[in-house]
Amino acid sequence: MLILAFCLIIFYPTIERRIIRSTKTEFFAVGVVPHHLLAKDIIETFYRDLYKIGNPDLIILLSPDHYKSSIFLGGDFITSNTKIFKGLKIEEGIINSLKDTISIIPNNFYLEKEHGITNQIPFIKKYFPKSTLLPIIVSQSASNEKLSILVEHLYKASPTNTFVIASVDFSHYLPSDIAYFHDVRSIRALLNFEKENFKNIDVDSWQSLFIMRYFARLKRCEFPIIISHKNSNDYFPDIYSESTTSYFSVIFKSGENTLGEYSSTTYLFLGDIMLGRGVEKLIESYNPSYPFRNIWRVLRGVDYVIGNLEGAISNKVFISSEKYLRFCFKNEVVRGLRNSYINVLSLANNHSGDGGLEGLKETREILKKYGIIPLGDPILSDIDYIFSNKEIVILSFNVVFPKNINNIIKILQTVKKEYSNKVLVVYIHWGSEYEGKSNLFQKYLAHKLVDSGADIIIGTHPHVVQEIEIYKKSIIFYSVGNFVFDQKFEDTKKGIIIGLELTKNGKIFRIFPIKIENCQPKLMNFEDAQKFLIKLSEKSDTNIKSMIIKGSIYLE
Repeated sequence: MLILAFCLIIFYPTIERRIIRSTKTEFFAVGVVPHHLLAKDIIETFYRDLYKIGNPDLIILLSPDHYKSSIFLGGDFITSNTKIFKGLKIEEGIINSLKDTISIIPNNFYLEKEHGITNQIPFIKKYFPKSTLLPIIVSQSASNEKLSILVEHLYKASPTNTFVIASVDFSHYLPSDIAYFHDVRSIRALLNFEKENFKNIDVDSWQSLFIMRYFARLKRCEFPIIISHKNSNDYFPDIYSESTTSYFSVIFKSGENTLGEYSSTTYLFLGDIMLGRGVEKLIESYNPSYPFRNIWRVLRGVDYVIGNLEGAISNKVFISSEKYLRFCFKNEVVRGLRNSYINVLSLANNHSGDGGLEGLKETREILKKYGIIPLGDPILSDIDYIFSNKEIVILSFNVVFPKNINNIIKILQTVKKEYSNKVLVVYIHWGSEYEGKSNLFQKYLAHKLVDSGADIIIGTHPHVVQEIEIYKKSIIFYSVGNFVFDQKFEDTKKGIIIGLELTKNGKIFRIFPIKIENCQPKLMNFEDAQKFLIKLSEKSDTNIKSMIIKGSIYLE
């Protein structure tokens, strides 16, 4: 008995610790939180809600590489090289085990400069002062493969009670209306874990979000608790800013997502794109991305960007004359198009055949090679005229020479029957050049198209913006004007980009006015955009006048 008592006295603390460890509640959570201290209210709420879940043994904190320190150090990931960082104990064991698996470099100099890390530290110390920290700066060039290797290693090496936090801000350097529009895709990719879409979302570190979300999937933490979705402009409602940042915060808890998939999809419809003549000279002086230098941020982070390519892409060279213009662009222009996130281009216009049948064939081939979908034909209405996904059908037709109207109507009626559950868009080349309002033929055909099943009609060719009309619950944008062109008339240097968000409850249209300077489209400033929208509303359907002025139209 004395020996037993002695053993209990000596070993009881160890036995007690083992009992406590074995009975300790197991939990795991991941989440996204902003790092701009402007959004301190969101950050505070995030950590307070995280605290309710439990007190973790380990916090893995992921941050963007704002200062591109990984380039200087030559690694994909950067972490701490000390036992204590800003008063928090560092997880050394996992760091050492990672060195043999991935390129992770301990370096406190860059870690202390990175506000994606340091701005989170006070909140972690407040709510989880006894937790061990594993801070990781994630390179902007880290591939999916390397990210997956990191996640799978951390998954095996981390204790059961772990939080993974991605310190990430969303859409940057854009007006709030476009920022919120971009957030739709980013939030959908995040909540649904759309692996293939993370690379083209408008955030400052899609890699950090990918790591966090992949971790959640492995740990079966699929139930989202949305903390907040704001924009920096919301904090200063009386001051309009043309350069904002979006903040989205969410926690994923253990369990299945019973809320269903987040299903909103985004589309941008552009006007006429002409990359020859004066535009070509500027491309030769600079590079193929020159025309899109001031607009690419608007085009990124969207599911589909659709434009009208006014010409052929071919190595053949054609000389323009005053009597007849033939637009044929050098093959290199396609790099500028693709680098600017344009992924669908209509060839249903009066210039895409300027390179002849061979040039048209070459145009289709080179667009496909660069991942751009060619849509429609300059003459025939039943060739490559349709693009379809799970929720929308886009048909593209050229009726500048209206000889195929009956055939188009038949095609539309057939498509409507086949895709009755989808939104049907007609992207059409028509009308009179330089006329600020639609002509009688456009009106007649537009209503005929709606009667045959069209939900949305978007027109190009007039090179100027024409009115907007609601007809039988369908919307008609008679002309969105130019997008990239070298025309000199004042009205030809103004256009609109139509943003479409398809939700479960309806269609949201956003009107983004642009101006063209030196063949480069850019967003109008706030005052010019307001004046432009007021003028557009005055010639448009009176039922939607107030919505046009606000730049947003909602239809069920």
